[in-house]
Amino acid sequence: MGDKLYAEARIERCKGLVKIKKLLKLGHFPTREKQSYTPISKHAQTSYGNQVNCFEHACLNLTNEQLEKLKLKYDDKYLFDIKSYSYEEQDSMEQTFVDRLKSFGLIAKPCPRDFVPKQENQWKVALYFGFSFASMDTDYHLLKQEKDGSWSSKIGWSDEVEFLDELPEKYKSSSGTQYLLQQTYIITNPYAKERNTEDKNKGDSNGKEL
Repeated sequence: MGDKLYAEARIERCKGLVKIKKLLKLGHFPTREKQSYTPISKHAQTSYGNQVNCFEHACLNLTNEQLEKLKLKYDDKYLFDIKSYSYEEQDSMEQTFVDRLKSFGLIAKPCPRDFVPKQENQWKVALYFGFSFASMDTDYHLLKQEKDGSWSSKIGWSDEVEFLDELPEKYKSSSGTQYLLQQTYIITNPYAKERNTEDKNKGDSNGKEL
């Protein structure tokens, strides 16, 4: 219980959390597809990729424009991970992952690897665990399934996104860490469902589609 409360407290202290909740309430969850994380400007040293790790890419997937508005501080980005529970217990890490998304108003449930999302406000992610020799501890990684069925992967704070045609049982990062597929999840954004319903009613009342 103490670990769970600590995890929730860390999230609630994040300055960017409220802004992200507001973005999700807009009802549109964009897919990045083949887009990479471009620099904020040609003259800037900081890039959008510097604000996004695999958790944010797979589960929040905010656009470059949204990331620029957030202007997350360096310390804030570490709150968008699942490192609050002991790495010695992978079950605890999975629970932390579900709790993290719940704090953003998102619902994550385990699903079969061949499950196909049936709603516009749903998408599928894959959770991996591996051992990092850099930190000498268990590490995690997340992949996101795109609309065309491919899978996208972003390692750390780099700008580039790798795309895979199929979901691999094993994934090896550019740093050399090898990850094993642990579980696939279906994520639901209930805000999007509510907004889609509101837009439909609005379109019907105006006699035209929005």
